[in-house]
Amino acid sequence: MEEALRSPHWRAHLRRVGRLCLQFGYSDSGRYVGQVAATHLIERLKLRVVELLARHGLQSLEVVLFDTHGEGLGRGGHPDGLAARFDYLDPPAVRAAFAARGIPTRVETSFQGGDGYLLFGTPSLAHAAVARIAEHAFAPLPGGEPDPVYAEGGFATDLFAGARAAFNGLVEDPGYAALLGAFGPALLDRTGSRPANRQSDTGGPATIRHPRELRAIPNNAVLQQLGFPANLMHGLGHGAVQETEAFADLLRRSPRFANALAFARAGLALSDADVLLGYVASLDPATGWPAPRRPAAPAAPPPCWPWPPPWRSCAWATPPAPCSAA
Repeated sequence: MEEALRSPHWRAHLRRVGRLCLQFGYSDSGRYVGQVAATHLIERLKLRVVELLARHGLQSLEVVLFDTHGEGLGRGGHPDGLAARFDYLDPPAVRAAFAARGIPTRVETSFQGGDGYLLFGTPSLAHAAVARIAEHAFAPLPGGEPDPVYAEGGFATDLFAGARAAFNGLVEDPGYAALLGAFGPALLDRTGSRPANRQSDTGGPATIRHPRELRAIPNNAVLQQLGFPANLMHGLGHGAVQETEAFADLLRRSPRFANALAFARAGLALSDADVLLGYVASLDPATGWPAPRRPAAPAAPPPCWPWPPPWRSCAWATPPAPCSAA
């Protein structure tokens, strides 16, 4: 964006069409950097767009922010309901930043697949969903003190950056790709118009060597089936335990921080290490086969009697059996 806006030709084009459209989503971004880190980066990008447009005198543009969802919990799957979901996609601080610069915005979002059936399946559901949309669209801009996650952003920035680095390491780990590919889409019902695996040039069943070879939504679904939604929480714990008091305090005082961390909370609730261990154990050839029996230990030999015995001179002494260990 920054490089493109340096071009006077592109700026002239934007002024001519009067609109800039940006598409966001959490499918691929969450798959590669983790859901919570992606949340932080996407919000930073939106705030950066405000600064760039103001710098180049493009405040008269209408900015369309289109969000396709695709979160790690499923399309639009915020665990705390529609109101929290809309604040997650369209944070109050972002709305306030565009308004402060006088930049008109149009926020668009999609309801796809089961997300649409759940929210618009009956007239009552549709009425409630549209009411929540209207409440968010016409909500007053935030006033008063800024959210602590922005005013005291050092800890949060370090936490998200650490989680991003940790998740990048996981994504590049061959063992993670092997885990995704061991069962892969076989764990899922066939849905959608596109195959779960990306095309392979080698023919035959596709071998997943990297998460990029599995489409984003099946990737998320496979992790849930394995009881290991790593894309929702991996890497956060290490940063949180470095400053537990700061983490707990920010979670308590910052609505935005708590809204983003709701995904990690839900991921932890859906996790079960024993389920993951069970799947991994099913790949062990020894699982399900009778364990080989060890041969019974031989009976202990009779004690070695000293011979000749000290009572040799006794007529009634009977020589014992020879000692087998001799």
